[in-house]
Amino acid sequence: MPHRGSILACIKFISSHTTEAVRVRLDCFFLSSLLSMTPLLMQLPALNNLADLALPLNTDLICLLALALWGILLNHAPAIARLTRADVKWALGNRDTQPEVPAWVGRADRAQRNHHDNLAMIAVVILVAQLAGQANDATALYSIIILVARVGHGVFYMLGVGALRSLSYATALAATVAIAWQTLT
Repeated sequence: MPHRGSILACIKFISSHTTEAVRVRLDCFFLSSLLSMTPLLMQLPALNNLADLALPLNTDLICLLALALWGILLNHAPAIARLTRADVKWALGNRDTQPEVPAWVGRADRAQRNHHDNLAMIAVVILVAQLAGQANDATALYSIIILVARVGHGVFYMLGVGALRSLSYATALAATVAIAWQTLT
């Protein structure tokens, strides 16, 4: 039996235990994605403890983990490039000024921001498919496509290959929509 009150209780708990600054920084797209999934979430059984959340590690979740780890590389590539052009004192300081860097470093910054903007949406879609028991060979294939396309997107972004960057983005988006569609139908 669905427990509509448990979702509201979780939202109230999170709201009461976060600072105003954290609440302001919450990703609006993530919240709207979660809210759009509310009818599906209402069909899930109530969780009696955190052990009920345990999911078997499958291809979908491995791809999601790999996407998170790819984000670490995207975070550090521009920082390391700037450090090679500056010195440790600059790296440990406030970085009010930026060293002169090649154009790819700016593209790497934008690739990293794009990755983080899209990771929340991808994570919600993959995790909802898992929790709803809809993960299968098709979602595994779509997850692999998302992973390859998102890594390609970052690489093509840094290399400045706009057409392949856009194609990679569209491919990952289509695979994400395919998982959501399969989950909801």
